[in-house]
Amino acid sequence: MDELSIKIVMLLFPGIITTIFLDKFTEHKPWGNYIYSLLIIFYGILAYFTLQLIQLFCQFLHVGIDNWKEYKVVFLDSWQFVYNVSQKNEIPYSEIMWAGVVALINAMLLCRLDKTEVLSRFLQKCGITDKYGSYSVFVLMSKKYEGNYIDALFYSKNLMYRGIIDSINEYELILRNVTLYRIEDSGNLKPISEMDHVCLACSYKDLILQSPNRPPSS
Repeated sequence: MDELSIKIVMLLFPGIITTIFLDKFTEHKPWGNYIYSLLIIFYGILAYFTLQLIQLFCQFLHVGIDNWKEYKVVFLDSWQFVYNVSQKNEIPYSEIMWAGVVALINAMLLCRLDKTEVLSRFLQKCGITDKYGSYSVFVLMSKKYEGNYIDALFYSKNLMYRGIIDSINEYELILRNVTLYRIEDSGNLKPISEMDHVCLACSYKDLILQSPNRPPSS
């Protein structure tokens, strides 16, 4: 690896941190190499931009509003380094390190936003979109009843699992305090066994999720 390649990798280090974190801890469709590269660049710039804002804020607190107009703003050495990346200039290791810390914080905030779907709800209220985030309806219902009892019905096998949702993945569902029922021809449920935990991994077309049955209201 030549010197230019090392410099580029060092510069992209914060973006690599955020992208790998989000790839590991968020639900999404598989990213191709092109999308992965774009995200690394974007999140890297976001980390340096956030670090720049933090530095400007600290400078403002140090100088004060009265002397701010006469103060010469200090920008990150990373911007100049990017501009002259092909030249033999010193790598700003300290800024890259702090940008890495900022990138990790950004990744956790973005992961939290993805989990809570705050942005999607806001856009829905503004009438900008009707799409509820990046999750499927299956995952959305699972999240809605997380921590509560739910029925997982395998109609093709006449089986039903009733338990509390403990963990959710795109194609997997972990239930605890589970009771397994067989669905008789009459439609009645016959308990077969009880278990502490069960992991259901299947295609959506083979599984129906529903809240536990309630007596019809009179």
